[in-house]
Order: sequence, then C-alpha cells, then structure tokens
Amino acid sequence: MPRVRSRPLLPRRVQFEMEFERESDRVRRTILAAPVRERDAGLLVDDGEKIPKEPGAFVLVDAEWMRINSFDGRNVSVHRGQRGTKTAEHKRGAMVHYGQRLVREIPIATYREEWNL
Repeated sequence: MPRVRSRPLLPRRVQFEMEFERESDRVRRTILAAPVRERDAGLLVDDGEKIPKEPGAFVLVDAEWMRINSFDGRNVSVHRGQRGTKTAEHKRGAMVHYGQRLVREIPIATYREEWNL
C-alpha cells in the first residue's frame, strides 16, 4: 500500500474506465493490413474509416491496448502498451477492437479512523 509520511495512503475515490464492444460491432471493425513489430509506432489498417475518430480513443489488438494519436487514411499513429499492457508483435489480419468508452468515478466512503491505523 502506498504511504505518505509513514501512514498508508487511502483513496477517497476510484476511477473505472471500461470499453464495451458488442458482438454485432465486430462486423464493422477493421483488421491490420500489415504485421506490426514491437518497436513500430503505427498501424496500417485495412479500412481507415473504421477507426474511432475521437481524440485519445483506445484500440485493442490481440492483448495490447493502444491510444490513437492521429490517423491519415489507412495509417494510424498510436501510443503503444497502454492500460498496463505490454507492446507485442501482431500478425497481419489481427482485428482492431474498440468499443463504447465508459468512465466512472466512485467515491470510497471510508476514513482513516475506520482502518484502525
């Protein structure tokens, strides 16, 4: 547990960030048109129109989350290894997943006295 001045740091709120992709959404997704190496900073996709357009959107390829920086047609610049995932190689034809993003902040109703610290 993180500490401040030798006392445990207890959160007052927790933020949850989730992506929801329905099974029916998969038919509208694009795939990688070329393999991606670990050191690459971009993706070449089959259809650039099927990439989320909002700034900072996240996509998932295999088990790696990436944040979209920009796109130009079929070329997508990304920041790799997001949301605690590691950069990895991806094969041509891998699906580029994304969904409806939901962010919620939940207050934690606890006080230091309740933890008996």
